Amino acid sequence: MKLKRLLLALAALAIAGALWLVQSHREPADSETRSDTRVGVGAAIPDGQPTPAQLLRAPDPNQRFREMTPEQRVQFARKPFGVGG
Repeated sequence: MKLKRLLLALAALAIAGALWLVQSHREPADSETRSDTRVGVGAAIPDGQPTPAQLLRAPDPNQRFREMTPEQRVQFARKPFGVGG
């Protein structure tokens, strides 16, 4: 009886290990929708130098004030600091 249980446990472990290996080598399900992460045929491989489009620029602190109307600026200026984010 103990031998039978031991063999059954070893078989279950072997099946679980096989399923784990198969699943770990499979691509994620959302990989079809994320085509920007794949390199297509003839795609240029970057040589380490970022292009101007890839460079990050410093945030412009005045940008949010340019997008506000004068009324919104007044309301923002009257708000105490730390209230309402």
